[in-house]
Amino acid sequence: MRIEDLGRPVVMAIHGTAFGGGLELAMAGHYRIALSSAQVGQPEVELGIIPGAAGTQRLTRLTGVAKAVEMCAEGAPVKADDAVRCDILDRLVEGDLLAAAIASRRKSLPNARGKRVSGTTN
Repeated sequence: MRIEDLGRPVVMAIHGTAFGGGLELAMAGHYRIALSSAQVGQPEVELGIIPGAAGTQRLTRLTGVAKAVEMCAEGAPVKADDAVRCDILDRLVEGDLLAAAIASRRKSLPNARGKRVSGTTN
């Protein structure tokens, strides 16, 4: 079973950096929250490696084509506040990330239908 196919919402909590496979795993979740100091990106392209694990498809769905192409071509890290603006992350938290992730999950229970598209709940 794949994360995105679970019948319940999955909240991904990002503490530091989510680069390459870390970001690809995070994008498989239904919601992504992070500390304000977090960064995301696809730096493997700087080594000539194409993002895998459906990273290019999920990133395009979340951010749109222009931002996804920029991230996959340049490999530069994206700061958390910018990642929220382009819909890679849903929100930033200060303090206890685990408690915020649990609270986010509980808040999403009334809408617990799983699938989510480009920053909106079903």
